[in-house]
Amino acid sequence: MALPGGGHSYEHSVISGLARVHFGDVHNYAGPTSNTGTGKPCLQALFLTDPAIDRQSLIDRKGKRVPGTCGWVRKDEALKCWLESDPNLLWICGGTGKGKAMLSIYLTQKLAAKFGDDVIYHFRSSEDEKRNRSTAVLRTLIWQMVTKQPALARLVIPYFNLAEEVGAVLASPGSLWQILLKLIQDASFRITYCIIDAQDGCEDGSTRWLASQFAELHEETAKGRMHVLIVSRGLPEFSGVKQIHLSSKTASHVGSDVETFMSAKMRTLSRRLQLSEKFSTHIQAELLRRAEGTFLCIGHAMAELYTLKTSVEIEDAVSELPTALPAVYSRMLLKISPARREICVTILHWVAIASETMTMEQLCALTAWVEAILEDKRDPWEEAIALARASVDSEQTSQGPKDCPPLTPLECLTMSLGRSPRKPRRLSTPDDCCSPSRVDR
Repeated sequence: MALPGGGHSYEHSVISGLARVHFGDVHNYAGPTSNTGTGKPCLQALFLTDPAIDRQSLIDRKGKRVPGTCGWVRKDEALKCWLESDPNLLWICGGTGKGKAMLSIYLTQKLAAKFGDDVIYHFRSSEDEKRNRSTAVLRTLIWQMVTKQPALARLVIPYFNLAEEVGAVLASPGSLWQILLKLIQDASFRITYCIIDAQDGCEDGSTRWLASQFAELHEETAKGRMHVLIVSRGLPEFSGVKQIHLSSKTASHVGSDVETFMSAKMRTLSRRLQLSEKFSTHIQAELLRRAEGTFLCIGHAMAELYTLKTSVEIEDAVSELPTALPAVYSRMLLKISPARREICVTILHWVAIASETMTMEQLCALTAWVEAILEDKRDPWEEAIALARASVDSEQTSQGPKDCPPLTPLECLTMSLGRSPRKPRRLSTPDDCCSPSRVDR
């Protein structure tokens, strides 16, 4: 409707003067699940965490990369081939403390500087459920793809048309994988470089499923246009994949990085305590010998040395430091006060055999349960079996009898925590279940 003075009025709105206003499709807006939208509701549903923030959090926790480290990887022939050939899969593998996380940080930064929005990444964390599961990895990758290539939103929107189905899609690794495949197979999809860092502690069934999917994807390079680089510990699914192994051919590079890292940390300590160059060189050589090529050993040692105030204290502390990671972990355990060791042993037993990462709430409930059993002079392992049996019996009663094989020892214990690792199975005899001696082994 025209207004005096040349303005126009729309329902609940008045526009006048020389202003330009674009209303878009004001008649056909159908709410947050409309196929005519830009995909923003889908992005909101997919979003878990911002990978750039996750990366910065990792840097804050581990410290900044020491200048002069990690640069060797850009000259590695396997990485050059990964970058220059048709879309393919590359695996950087190595044991604990070999610098995998820093390599992942370095590569995401350098590749983003070169390829811009054509780089996506995800840093998994065993301490954060939002970043650990395969669904979290896929959601974050899809979210980045659609954010950086908005034209792809049309392929994602149909999966979010019905509000009651959104939760099922987001919780299904298979559904999310199908969405990812549609994106990378679309004609408008730009070649993308994807880096996934599976931090130590994330090598579970979820990781192995995701690894097998990417391995199968790249058996046929025509199936997509995405270069995938996964950084992790050992994964049998990648046995035939091109790899950069941080413990074999690149051992000299890793060793050089460890030495550079050690030098930087030692310079900081020397400046703080005004240590002589000769003494600093001696301490550095001894620490490198004991570290056996791992950043983690150096990190633990320097954290302890930073608390000391004299060269005499440093000399004594270094002489008592263990060699290699197993001895470092043993030393950490021996520092637990005697009054707390029994409960710590209980926690470690359960964590070692759990089928998934346990939460603090689960551990607190578990330790209280075990203590109650011990006070009542009952065998906790028989109690676990009894609880698992009751769980199976109740589920089978409600669903009807099932002809299924016996529970494994691990399933007996995980079910006693109120978690069912898979469909109910008939419990075998107590002799087949866990005993304390088997847990120790």
